Amino acid sequence: LPCDKHCAGTNIGTRLASSMAGIYAGPGRLGSWISVSLSMSMQGSWGSRVAGGQSKKETMQCLNDHLASYLERMRIPEVDNWRLESKIQEHLEKKGPWAMRAQIFATSVDNAHIFLQIDNASLAADDFRVKYETELAIYQSVENDINGLRKVSDNIIITWLQLETRQRSRLSRLFFLKKEHWEEANGL
Repeated sequence: LPCDKHCAGTNIGTRLASSMAGIYAGPGRLGSWISVSLSMSMQGSWGSRVAGGQSKKETMQCLNDHLASYLERMRIPEVDNWRLESKIQEHLEKKGPWAMRAQIFATSVDNAHIFLQIDNASLAADDFRVKYETELAIYQSVENDINGLRKVSDNIIITWLQLETRQRSRLSRLFFLKKEHWEEANGL
């Protein structure tokens, strides 16, 4: 692993690698931050030779500088990641399951209210249909009675006219008979 200016041209027998990782784990507020550090050493094929006249100490210093630079670069995303995770957690706490449950409950209540209104409207429509059918039956019965009474009235009028005609005819005959009787009585 060559180092920039200070470590150029060195063969390193021992390579160091270091890694840090962090994660936020756990449900809700009970979560915890877990940090893991991993170091490993690998022996190179050339042993611990140092080329170019640099000492092991200088090489290690160079590697340590690179490691510190790398760790610093890794710390920035870790901090950003931690901030994002905090914002996500805060958002979930504010608008998480409780807000969703409240919204679901409110929607369920609204749906129940709408279903109740639909049922009430359906019952009212059924009541109006029954009332309409009852009123229609009464109307048809009254209409039939009126038509029957019209026929009776027409029959009464016809009978009255017939009786009136008979009466006139009989009165006229009676008048004629009285006249004849009077003429016969005077002629005697």
